[in-house]
Order: sequence, then C-alpha cells, then structure tokens
Amino acid sequence: MRKWFLILISMMMAIPMTAQIGSESRFRPERKPIGVGVKVGALLPYYHYRARGTMSENLNELPFDTAFFHRVRPVVGVQAEIPMGNLAYFAPELIWAKRGDNRLYLNAPTNDSVHYVAKVNYLDLRLPIEFVIPIKGPVQPYLFGGLDVGVVMPYFKIDTLFGKALEKPVELNMSGTIMQTQGADTVSVMVNKGNMNPFDFGVFGGAGIRYTMEFDRFSLVVKLEALYSMGLRNTYSKSEMHSQTPAENLGNGGTHYSVGYRFNRGWECNLSVVLPLRFKPRDACSSFEARRR
Repeated sequence: MRKWFLILISMMMAIPMTAQIGSESRFRPERKPIGVGVKVGALLPYYHYRARGTMSENLNELPFDTAFFHRVRPVVGVQAEIPMGNLAYFAPELIWAKRGDNRLYLNAPTNDSVHYVAKVNYLDLRLPIEFVIPIKGPVQPYLFGGLDVGVVMPYFKIDTLFGKALEKPVELNMSGTIMQTQGADTVSVMVNKGNMNPFDFGVFGGAGIRYTMEFDRFSLVVKLEALYSMGLRNTYSKSEMHSQTPAENLGNGGTHYSVGYRFNRGWECNLSVVLPLRFKPRDACSSFEARRR
C-alpha cells in the first residue's frame, strides 16, 4: 500500500512539472530566420577635394549643376539579412552604384562656362550592422553603419579573337565616362586605370524603418532607409598623382585637376524587400474545409 501511495504522489508532482515545461517551450521566442532580398535606390554623388602642398581647397566651393535630376544616379543590388539576437542584424549587400560628380561653373580666366561630369560605375561589397529600436507594432525604426569596399567596373579592349587580329578592336566599357564641356567644345574620355583609382573603400551610416507584412505562408520585410557614404581612398590614379601632366584626363584645371586628393561622397535613399527564409506549413484542417466548400 505504501508503495502505491509513493507512486501516486510522484505522478501528481510530475504533472505540473510537465505542464511548466510545455508552457516554456510554447512561449519561448522563435529563432529569427536568415533573409534574402533586393535593393533599389537613388544616389546623389559628389567629389570632395583636399589640398596637397600649396593647392587651394576652393574646389569644394565650385557650384553643382543646378538641375537636381542631372545629379541623381541609380543604385541596385542584392542583400542578405542575418539575425544577431532580437534587435540586431548583419546585412551584407552587393550593389552597383554610379558615382562621380556634376559641376557647372564659370571659368574666370577664360570667361567660359564649364560643365564637368564624371560617371563612374562601382561594384561594392557593403558590410552593415543594423540596430532595431524596440517599438511595438509592425513598423520599427533602425540605425545602421558599416564598411564599404568598392571596385571600378572593368574596361575591356579585345584586339585578337581565336588567335587572329581583329580589323577593328572591340571595346567594352562598363567603367563609365568623364566629360567636360567648355564653351562650344566637348571632350569625353573613358574611365580606366589611367584616370581613376580602380579600388575604393569607405564607411557609411544612416537610419531607416522596416515594415513586416504577414501572408498566409510567408512574410516580407520592406525597408526604407537614408544614408551618407564617405569614401576614404583617393580616387585619382597613380599615373595622375605622380606625373606632371595628368594622364588621360581633361583640361588643366577646374574640379578634376589631379593635384591634391579627391574622395567619393554621396547621399542615398534606398528601398529594400527582404524575404525571411521561413515558410509556414499548410493547415490541414483549413484546407479540408476549403475542399468541402
């Protein structure tokens, strides 16, 4: 009798312990999934100049093209979103951006109007960390910042094909162009290693909001953000920096004169759509009811 009494007491004690374990697993926060997505946006780029030696720093004071949409450039890319706890994400992205400058000013010595435009295509690997501000509801603000490593898109010139010389070489320029219009004359050159440093790196930071949309079997995260990027590597090529005559550059002065340092800068506004890689299983009961109808 005593034996059965002890067994009964043990079973009564085990029931609440089991219920407690079940409730803990039920209310334990789910582990957030990795997400993948796409990004599109607009970039407002410009060059920042710094003096070297006796060079004046007034290049930064030259006015931009007053037509706003002449200066806006596209940004497109892909990204991932890797959770780092409940309120932080590591969000690496690979983007294509068109950087450069667009200045429109008056050349005082010649009294000519000068329009200098540099459009340089970069492929960038960005490594941001996002910090979400905990606010209830589907819309959450966040802050982010990180490193940016970029390379100028390649320039190809094919002289031979299958061992035979081509009568007319094939040029494939994905790097971009540098153009200057002074008075009635317009000159344009292709971007290459002679007039542009092929590598760039910098830092960036900004703020945004994220909105989570729940669907039947999956969810989507829409992000809208604004940021400022600051290149830290001189964009002038070695040929220009170490030659008395700028290599394959335009003119002898103005915004692009390669005496000193020139850095990429820019303001961006981007829209991203991220798909968390977690899908809800179909509800067997609901599908059965749908078939009955």
